[in-house]
Amino acid sequence: MDIAEISGKQVVLMQQSGSLMNISLRQIRAFIAVANTGSFTEAARRMHLTQSAVSMVVRQLEEEMALPLFDRHGRGVTPTAAAMEFLPLARRIQEDLERITSGARDIRTLQRGALRLGATQMLACTYIPEVMQTFETRYPHISGRITDTTVDDLVAMVKRGEVDIGIGPERRTDDDVRRDFLFEVPLRLICAQGHPMAARKQVAWDEITNMRWITYSTEFTHDLMSMLRRDTSAEDGSRTLDVRHLTTAIALAGRGVGITVAPDYVMPFAAPLGATTVELINPSISRRFFVYSLAERSLMPAAETFLALMREQLHRPVEE
Repeated sequence: MDIAEISGKQVVLMQQSGSLMNISLRQIRAFIAVANTGSFTEAARRMHLTQSAVSMVVRQLEEEMALPLFDRHGRGVTPTAAAMEFLPLARRIQEDLERITSGARDIRTLQRGALRLGATQMLACTYIPEVMQTFETRYPHISGRITDTTVDDLVAMVKRGEVDIGIGPERRTDDDVRRDFLFEVPLRLICAQGHPMAARKQVAWDEITNMRWITYSTEFTHDLMSMLRRDTSAEDGSRTLDVRHLTTAIALAGRGVGITVAPDYVMPFAAPLGATTVELINPSISRRFFVYSLAERSLMPAAETFLALMREQLHRPVEE
C-alpha cells in the first residue's frame, strides 16, 4: 500500500497492484487504539465504545485488507508483521485528518482566516471603520485587507477575484456576480458654503438640474438624470465636470465650481472642504447599496460575519 486518499469518512488505499480498498476512518482509529494499548478492552475505553464494537470494527478492517492484523491470545493482542507495516501510514492518515478537522474548526470559529473587502472610497472611511473596529476586537486572529476604489471599478474587482465581497452603490451586474441589498440613504445637494442655496433647509430637484454639475460616476449620473427627466421633466441641458472620486467632487463644489449630489453619510466631510449639504425634495431620492460577490462561490465565515456585523450596525437605533 503506497497511496492514501481521504474522501468523506472513507480512506481509499491503493495497493501497488492497483486494486482499491475502502477503509473507514473509524476502522483506522480502532486499529491504532488497539495497537497502542495491546488490548481491545482498553482501546474500547479510550474510544468510548464497547469491547465487542471495537472487536467488530477491527475484524471488518482485517476482512477488507485480507490480512490478519492482530494475534489474539490470553494476555491480550499483539500486532502482526502486516499491522506493524500498516501502522505508520495509519497514524499519518489520522494526523492529517486531525489537522483538517482542526483547520476547519479554526476557520469556522474565526480563529484563522482572512477578510478581503472592497468598498467605495467614501464608504470605506464612514460606515466601514466602526464595523471593522468591532470585527477586529471580536476576531483578532483574522487578517484583513480593505481595498477602497471607485464606484465604477468595484464590481470589476469582485469579478476578478481581488476581493471576497464588495460593498457599494447599486450597479448592473452579469450573471456571474450576485448582489444583495444592504441599505439605502437619501441623496443631498452638495454646494459651496457661500452658494445661494446653502442656507436653505430644502431644495427641489428641478431647481438644480440645469446648474453646472460635478459628476463622479458615469453610470450613476446617467441613471439619476434619466430619473429626473422622468419625474420632474427637467431639460436635458445641464453642464457637467467629470471627476473620478467623490472627495474631489465635494472639494470642487466647496470652491464654487459647481454642485453635486451625494449620500448623506458624506456630511462630516463637507465643511472641511468648504461645502455644505442641503436636503433634496420633489422627489426624495435615495441611493441603494449592495453587497457584491461571485455568484457560484460561497462566502467564507469571516466575510459572512463581517456582513452580519454591518447589518447589525445599520439597524441600530440612533442615540439622541
